[in-house]
Amino acid sequence: MKYSLIELGQNKKIISLIRLLKDKRGLPGGYALYDGEAKKWTFLQSDVTTYYLTLIAVRYDFKFIDETLLDDFETVKQEIQGYREPTARLIAGEILLDNAPVSLQEYWEENLKHKSAIEQVDSLKNFNIKTNGISVLAKTTVGYKVAHNNYHKLWIDSDTFNKHEVVKGLLELNCFPLMMPVSGEMDSQEEVKEFWEWMNAFKSQGIDILTECSWGFDVKEPVYMKDAENEYNQRQLMINNNTSREFFENLFELHQMSKQFKFINKKTKVIFVRNRIPRAMIKSKIKPKVSLVALGGGYYAAGTDNLKRLLENLPKKLYYSNHQPSSWDWHDHIIVKL
Repeated sequence: MKYSLIELGQNKKIISLIRLLKDKRGLPGGYALYDGEAKKWTFLQSDVTTYYLTLIAVRYDFKFIDETLLDDFETVKQEIQGYREPTARLIAGEILLDNAPVSLQEYWEENLKHKSAIEQVDSLKNFNIKTNGISVLAKTTVGYKVAHNNYHKLWIDSDTFNKHEVVKGLLELNCFPLMMPVSGEMDSQEEVKEFWEWMNAFKSQGIDILTECSWGFDVKEPVYMKDAENEYNQRQLMINNNTSREFFENLFELHQMSKQFKFINKKTKVIFVRNRIPRAMIKSKIKPKVSLVALGGGYYAAGTDNLKRLLENLPKKLYYSNHQPSSWDWHDHIIVKL
């Protein structure tokens, strides 16, 4: 069953309440859809959407097309009156859940109980369970700080942590495969240098940059202006004749890698994307665990709405830069410093 909220018009209060439901109540991807032309929100029905949308509808005198929704609301209301939020505690190096529903307990037993204590702590935020009062030792500072943080969107200050420390921390938390959105055409020496620093950081931690990194876009082929056959070729990048040979060769190697290494499978660790979701990723059914926004300034994630939505809905979104970033959408304030 679906809930439809139509013709909200300019009522900012209702819109803000619906967005709070969409973004703050842990709804899975696809549960809330907005049709801009019809000005219509559509929600899949669940206990959460039944309860909160009915409260909004009653408060603002909406008409109910299906009166059985009120019966569903009363059922959910009775269930939550005795509800207690799940909590976690650390016993003998193992995370135990209290007040958790049977489904969550079963999921934890099957998917997380066998993982390290630090990975278990890191997983708590995915179930809106606070890590307060829990402290588990970690091998890396980045791993410790990410795991014990209750927020999904974190800013890692590049003046405090280098790229090798970030990769080590993400490996400790088993955050791979991850997605790295790339902004811009990568046509400057600074951008190419930054890219290779990340590649070397991956390589230094045992990640094969040829077989375990996948490219969802093509880097333009660099061509010295004196060697160009035509004045303009959209697949080529004209390089000033005075540009260093090292920059040219580094950029050309990235171009070659982007053309050759597009395959994605269970061994893939890093997926570079620019403006769309790679078809290879869709076919592979691989589910990335983290979005690392670092290439092209680390301030935002470029691309289509579908790509942005995917990056927003991943378990974690990390920003790596030397300035406090802001999110692309309306709830900028939830990006916190690591």
